[in-house]
Amino acid sequence: MKEFINRIVGRAKKLVWLLILIPVFTAGIAFIFANKAPSSYQGYSQIILGNFENEYMTNGTFLKDFYTSEGGLESINQKYNLNIDINEVKSSFSIIPSSSKPVELTYSGSSREEVEETLTKLTDAILEETTIKYQTKVNGVEERINSIEEIETDTEPVTKHYFLYNLSTDETNLRNSELIQEVKVSEITTIPPQQRAVLGLLIGLILSVFIVVVPELFREEEKAAK
Repeated sequence: MKEFINRIVGRAKKLVWLLILIPVFTAGIAFIFANKAPSSYQGYSQIILGNFENEYMTNGTFLKDFYTSEGGLESINQKYNLNIDINEVKSSFSIIPSSSKPVELTYSGSSREEVEETLTKLTDAILEETTIKYQTKVNGVEERINSIEEIETDTEPVTKHYFLYNLSTDETNLRNSELIQEVKVSEITTIPPQQRAVLGLLIGLILSVFIVVVPELFREEEKAAK
């Protein structure tokens, strides 16, 4: 065993500069590649869905299925002149419904400005679509109220007031969807360059140990075989 250790020490002394350079080289390479790696960004916004008796635009699952599909994205792209690349957006855009009313919209990309601009366009377009449905519902209730108010009746005033009360209650309970979290963009965190450099250093040290020890181990096995 003593002879084995002496040979390892001797071999290490002969290769000392190589053993020092290998960890330095691997640490430097890891640091450089980490710095050159492209940054990624993710934006998110949040909408709280309204209450206007629409099973589609107040349903988070529908919003997710429709507005992350090619057809849904194409519809708002054309309607609101968003000028977005459907194929690119489709792979990076997601809507996350929850058991309650809020839904989260996320979009990721390599440019902070592009992520913010695209997600803002998508969020505004979806909000506008919900507003159209909401306003249609409000207009319908108001038209019915006006129609009933114009009816002159002495025989069934109670019935008239009953319908007016119900419609007024419906109108009061209507609520449009609202933006509760404006678009925010943050960098997607990866392993920092310093940590990658340390990892590269450790890999280099392991390689250096292998260079020194492994040949001596083979030599010991050859001796044992003889």
